[in-house]
Amino acid sequence: ERLAAALRAAGLAGLDLANLNSPLQTVIAGPAAELARSEAVLTAAGATLWRRLPVSAAFHSRAMTEAGRAFRSVLARATFATPRLPVLSNVTARPHEAGECADLLARQIAEPVRWTECVRWLLAQPEPEFSELGPGNVLTGLVRRVRQEVAP
Repeated sequence: ERLAAALRAAGLAGLDLANLNSPLQTVIAGPAAELARSEAVLTAAGATLWRRLPVSAAFHSRAMTEAGRAFRSVLARATFATPRLPVLSNVTARPHEAGECADLLARQIAEPVRWTECVRWLLAQPEPEFSELGPGNVLTGLVRRVRQEVAP
């Protein structure tokens, strides 16, 4: 909330919160010129680290709206069964409900990834366990940070 307010106050209306990764880590996305101008704003607002991610587009932002529409038309041709296991949506931070998978998959392209809320939901479940698959341990670190925030 503080980050969004600081960006608005600085007139950086073209930037979106793209990934809400942990209580202290948020990814923003938008036009390159506004991203460059945001560094001073973020530092003044108390950010301790600012870096440009090596990505090819402003993912999970309004810049991806057209891609989301195109993906929606592809998803319209697919059939989705009701998930047998809970699968959390990046859009709602809750399990997909029957009949909404295609809509949420299309929306997640242009809406923020609510990772912190997803992890909080999982931590509220009985005996949650986390395993990171693939190279690296970025997600494990993010889970640890969220877990520290919600620890009693």
